[in-house]
Amino acid sequence: HYIMRVVILPGNGCTNVRNANWYGWLEQRLKTDSRPGVSFAPNDIILRDMPDPHRARRSKWLPFIRSEMLDCKDDADDHGKSR
Repeated sequence: HYIMRVVILPGNGCTNVRNANWYGWLEQRLKTDSRPGVSFAPNDIILRDMPDPHRARRSKWLPFIRSEMLDCKDDADDHGKSR
């Protein structure tokens, strides 16, 4: 049994991520997915408004992601990048 957490990271410029693009739709879809073997606890789907949403500076985003979204206190690698 795996414990999964899905973190949905928005692109630049999203000041209300639930109403921007498809982020809110995906969050709801994952929360209500009823396929066998697919279930998440309410806190396992993470979607948050990001600090510094227009410039998306690494110095602001990475500490926020680690502390507020992943509960990481170490130097976890960041692999996803939006260009």
